[in-house]
Parts: sequence; structure tokens; C-alpha cells
Amino acid sequence: MTHLQDPMITKTTCGNLVPRDLEKQVGIRFDELHSEGHILWQPFLSENAVEKGFKVQFQTAPHLTLKPINPIDSSKGKKAQRSDPFANPDPSFVLAYPGSNHTLILNKFPVYRDSLIIHTNDFQLQSDDLDQSDLAACWHSLQALRTKSSPDQRQWIMIYNCGIQAGSSQGHKHMQLWPIPSSSELGFEIFAKRAESTTNIISLPDIPFKHFILRLSSQADTSEITAAYARLLSKVKQVHADHGSMAYNVAMTSEWLMLVPRRSSGGEHGFGGNTAVVMGLIWITGPNEKHLWDEYGIWRHMARIGVPA
Repeated sequence: MTHLQDPMITKTTCGNLVPRDLEKQVGIRFDELHSEGHILWQPFLSENAVEKGFKVQFQTAPHLTLKPINPIDSSKGKKAQRSDPFANPDPSFVLAYPGSNHTLILNKFPVYRDSLIIHTNDFQLQSDDLDQSDLAACWHSLQALRTKSSPDQRQWIMIYNCGIQAGSSQGHKHMQLWPIPSSSELGFEIFAKRAESTTNIISLPDIPFKHFILRLSSQADTSEITAAYARLLSKVKQVHADHGSMAYNVAMTSEWLMLVPRRSSGGEHGFGGNTAVVMGLIWITGPNEKHLWDEYGIWRHMARIGVPA
């Protein structure tokens, strides 16, 4: 295995440093690990649907059944860390250290090729809010991936599943980064792109669940991102004050930031999802899950796992 990480980027010298050619390194390393069977990925099968104007794409990825589930919560704490996949990451998966307490690695069980994970180096709970260092590590990584040399000008997104009800499968705090399928691939645009204001929090009228979006300025930095996140989080907590949950989803690109309060992952019903699902990207493992969605209804289930708009 060839290690492609910049030799100047180590745990001791890192800060907000990521390789200058990060996207290129991601692609090369992904291909190596995938060819050797260390990354479990295959192209998904897609099927579009729309209900009451809300557009989604079902993306069937059977290999997700192999993904380990270890949703450590505050009642278990550090006792479950021996099964923590981020406690001692495989060096061949490590790409960079985008923050003093963060490591950027390849995702072993991705739906989209080149998917990444940023996890905290020390154990922190996935039910904790993001702090400034988390947001900075994600922002620096997104900016490094936003390169003009990208062959298809892919747009990257960061998602965070805050809590079990938000669809998290691991209890160690981590954020995911992956290239968003283009509108031509999906047949529609992610609805959060419609937000236009950097100052007024937007909630769109044709979405089945409560959500809060701010557009990010073209010159956004970590201070702006942190302030925007705090404003949106305040809205989420106001909603949860009436519903008893504390879980929520975060989605951030270089252009917009969205938070979605969650009441359920959907897992107790046999079908649900994480942040991807509230963007209309429904990851399923086979026809049984698709049948449950069809039977219960997209709009109805989205309102059930979120907070009805």
C-alpha cells in the first residue's frame, strides 16, 4: 500500500492543514483500497419518486447491510469504546489532520465513491453539538476539495447526524463528507439550494418537515460558519422544546447550511435514514425497504422522522 499523505502533515504538526491536492489523493487512495477489498462500495441503483411536490431518489446499496452499528449514547459512554472504529484508525485510510483534534479518513462503507469521514481524535459523543473546532475542520476540508481542477466540478457536502434519532450509526463524534450527485444525475436539485439569504433563516413551504437554512456568503470563513450554525441550532432547540427530542441533522456545502430537527431515525419502523434522507437521498438496501416507503408514503414518513412542517 502506497501512503499518499503529505509527509509534512502529521498529528503533531497539523492545525488546519490538508494536502493541496486533496481531491486527487482521495481518488487515488479510494481506488487502491477498493481494489484490495478494504473499501466496500458498488454503484447504487436509483429510482426517482415525487409526492406532493417533494422529490426524492431511492438509492439501493445492498452493501450497507455490512456496515457495523455502534450507537454509543450517554448511558454507555466510554465502556463501548473497544468497538469504536475511530479509536485507532487504519493508517492506510488516513488522509490528513484538518484540525488539532480531528482526523480525515476514507469511509469504508460509502454510498458515493470518494466519501470521507472527519472524526474527533479523543472520544466525544455523537449526540453533542458541533463546536467551532469541528466546523473549522469541516470547512477547511470542504475548501480544499473545492478545486477548479476537479474534472466534473463536483460539489462536496458535509453531513452530521447528531444523535441516534438523527440516523447516527456510531457513537464517536464524526462528520461525513461526500460529493453530492449532480442535478442531472438526480433529476432534481437539493431543495436547500433554493435558499437565497445569508441573513434571514429560510424554511421552504413545500417540504414535509421543519428545516432551517442559511445561504453562506462567497467569502465565508469559520467565524461566519460558526455564527450561522449557532443561529440555526437555536431554531432547532426551540422546536425540540415542544417535542422532547434533541436530535438533528446538519448539512453544509460551500454555499449553504441547513439544520433539520429529528424525532426518529425511522429504524424502529424498519426504514429511515440519516441526513441524506432529509435531502431527498433515500439510501435503502433492497426491495423490502422500498416497499415500506411505498406502503406508508414518502411525505407521511418524512414528517414522522422529522417534525411536521
